[in-house]
Amino acid sequence: MNSFEVEDKNLKSIKLVKCLQCSKEFIPKYKNNRFCSCSCAAKYNNVRRDPVSEETKTKTSETLLKRYHGENWREEIKKFKEIISNKGGKKHKRYFLDQTPNNICKICGKKFFSCDKNAIYCSNKCKYNDAEFIKKIRDKQLENVRNGVHKGWQSRNIESYPEKFWKKVLNENSIGYKREDFSTKKYFLDFLIEKNGKKIDLEIDGKQHNYRKEHDIIRDKFLSENGFIVYRVDWNSINDEKGKEEMKHKINDFIEFYHNL
Repeated sequence: MNSFEVEDKNLKSIKLVKCLQCSKEFIPKYKNNRFCSCSCAAKYNNVRRDPVSEETKTKTSETLLKRYHGENWREEIKKFKEIISNKGGKKHKRYFLDQTPNNICKICGKKFFSCDKNAIYCSNKCKYNDAEFIKKIRDKQLENVRNGVHKGWQSRNIESYPEKFWKKVLNENSIGYKREDFSTKKYFLDFLIEKNGKKIDLEIDGKQHNYRKEHDIIRDKFLSENGFIVYRVDWNSINDEKGKEEMKHKINDFIEFYHNL
């Protein structure tokens, strides 16, 4: 069976779901997924949410203002209202907040603006490149494991659609593999494939990998130095013909790579 037939068979085996908000049909990423996007979920739930009392709104607003502007937030708001009146009454915060850079990033040293005057990272990229921050998270996780709050690393019970898709591709092409392999003792492998004494780490990269590129470089270097061949596939949507064609080429490229080992 060729790759295109495998792809079409995979698509037909997935039941499309209709979004409750916009009625668009989509492929669910997990069980009981009822919305095609976070935006549709928010719109649907906001309309049906119980109304919030004015007292609760005021209390929430004051708590946030105090957090971001300190004890003198009332004076700050008064100043902002004066600025608003001079800017034609535009009320969005970007029109009246003084967006002069007021913080310095701990990692890259870049000056940046933040409503939170205690912010020390200009972006999530810098945040997760801070070894001290990562160590703090890791120590907290290990403490939770010791205290029985968390069970520690376990096999993932819910497979994403891209993983299910590639499982079928490998099975249909008689390519043996091990799922959720942790033989490196350091990194999790999506698919471990062995052929002619060579070990292939097949990784299916979703959108989350756009924020982990530097981490992935370190990971791939470690695996390469320990005898693994890392093969990454960038997942793309296959809800239209263009997406199907892109994935078809990626499947063919991997199968050719595998047979040439």
